[in-house]
Amino acid sequence: MKRLVVAAALTLLVVPSTLEAHKPTKTRFTYRRDVLPIFETRCGSCHREGGVAPMSLLGYEETFPWAVSIKNQVLALSMPPWFADERYGVFRHSSSLTASEVNTIVDWCLGGTPEGDPGAAPVRGAGVESPEGEPDRVLELPETFVLAADRGEARHEARLEIGLRRDRLLRAIEFLPERPNAVRSALLFVVPKGAKPGAPVASWIAGEGAEAWPESSGVRLPAGASLYVRIHYKKTWVDEGKEIRDRSRVGLYFSKGKARPIESLVVEAQEGEGVYPLTRDVEVLSLLPMVEGPLDSFLAEALLPDGTTLPLIGLRGPDPAWPRTYRLEEPILLQKGSRLRLTVTSSDESLLRAAHRLVMNVARH
Repeated sequence: MKRLVVAAALTLLVVPSTLEAHKPTKTRFTYRRDVLPIFETRCGSCHREGGVAPMSLLGYEETFPWAVSIKNQVLALSMPPWFADERYGVFRHSSSLTASEVNTIVDWCLGGTPEGDPGAAPVRGAGVESPEGEPDRVLELPETFVLAADRGEARHEARLEIGLRRDRLLRAIEFLPERPNAVRSALLFVVPKGAKPGAPVASWIAGEGAEAWPESSGVRLPAGASLYVRIHYKKTWVDEGKEIRDRSRVGLYFSKGKARPIESLVVEAQEGEGVYPLTRDVEVLSLLPMVEGPLDSFLAEALLPDGTTLPLIGLRGPDPAWPRTYRLEEPILLQKGSRLRLTVTSSDESLLRAAHRLVMNVARH
């Protein structure tokens, strides 16, 4: 089904409208039967009590005053942090709405926001996916980070010791924010002993679950390696003037049997373009775009040995505040001799001179 890139996690930072709860109804859709199930699936991981968004969409009384803003955000395509152009690549866990879901939400917002029968759609709860079972190891920030009452935003970096005495392979990693109302995103790096952070192995944004790799594959954790995290904190208006204290954790899930090591390839674009030649066959598993400022577009392609071009991912208006990993629905096999090309566009020439990157998780074929 064709999908529109629209709000799966509507972060609405505006003043609610003055809609009346009982204005004339001009829609066949109701909140309980039609709209709530969409919000549970697409929006509830952020728009819930205690979530990163400033209001919950999982209760009628909390939702209907925001109807005008919800409609505007849906139609403006301004959220969520899902910037993938549907013409390039097929990805898992897309957070975009279908055309039918867009129609339902907008029609309900414009048609009087009726609640409907409270028993028509009981709240199923909105959560995020995690691998089965408990993590094999849980790491905690070495100290509590304090976002002062007079600060609205900050970035914090920390090194977490893993304590491995032998090499292991990581099948999944899960970022666990202590204060999900203030933690916006995180990048996670595996750092060998004595080295500095290189390319991130995973990313996390508010509302997401664990980063899991395909069966029989895993990220290498050398003995003595540490985990490095880069966290972005940002308050909403709900927490303005309040001190936020956070000591987030990271859950590690180790591979149990034999697995192919996953590596990171980095394509960097300067002056708008960059090319990376492949010296071996690889399977591309996921793509993590890292931009240094808001761009107009971001396009990664594979220039194949036979002269054809294979688009890998295209982003429209990517925002550096939302570093999302795009997981391919099916791995893409690229042969030795292929070249990876990254092209970015921006009306701001200074941004073209910045070092924008694409981090690719790949497995040897």
